[in-house]
Amino acid sequence: MRLEQTLRLDVVLDRKSRLVDGLAEWTSYGVGRVVGIDAKKNGFSPGSLLLVKTWDSDNPEVVVSERDCLLVPDGLDADVAILAPPLALVLWIWEKLALELGEIAVYSEGTPFSALVGRVAWWRGGCPVIGIGTNQRQEFGAKVETLGLEDPEALISELKQRVKDKAGFAAVDLSGCPEVIDVLLEVLPPRGRLMLAGPKNRPLTIDFYNNIHRKGARLYATVFDPALIFDDPCEFSFPLQRAYRILQDGTRLRTLFAGGPW
Repeated sequence: MRLEQTLRLDVVLDRKSRLVDGLAEWTSYGVGRVVGIDAKKNGFSPGSLLLVKTWDSDNPEVVVSERDCLLVPDGLDADVAILAPPLALVLWIWEKLALELGEIAVYSEGTPFSALVGRVAWWRGGCPVIGIGTNQRQEFGAKVETLGLEDPEALISELKQRVKDKAGFAAVDLSGCPEVIDVLLEVLPPRGRLMLAGPKNRPLTIDFYNNIHRKGARLYATVFDPALIFDDPCEFSFPLQRAYRILQDGTRLRTLFAGGPW
């Protein structure tokens, strides 16, 4: 059980996650330094750099509880540390889906981090990595294919052709759109894995027996919100530490976040 502790943080406004602005379903977070502390516990001390949940004030100095803070390791500055929550969440998603080298990885558009989802899948060994959506941007990178949604039947046919010769299949929906999810369920092969990570704003009906049970497939559900890492620190501890290590590598940092509005 985590001890409740109040910290005073000096938070600079340009270290707030810009991508949560205007997205009501996402929780605001930022990066700040401890300027006062009641007692030195759990590695916190004046000057420590922390990820801070619920930064919804224009006041540069806020009071937050320990449960809403995560320590940033030495060697990362605030401008890089702000990328750790979305990267940790993406790493967690593909780890949960157990994406293996040579398996097909499919994901849909739906968040500002869709391109990052595709890049991490390719980095993990997804082959091919396919992004589907109405906005076919070149930002996905040369190693990631894109397929449009204009003709769902043609899309299903194309994906089935690509899936049938692959050893495994893992997919994540970021859109929450029933039409997109129907496509993924239709092409989901035996023992395939699918994660629904879109916003909870539209009703969805799933033929669980035919699309999941009979295929021996696995279905997961979450909401793509980078601030989820604050809600279950134990669950996200390992992917967050991996995210920190990746962000400390300038080459991988530029590769993963190239072209994004970070």
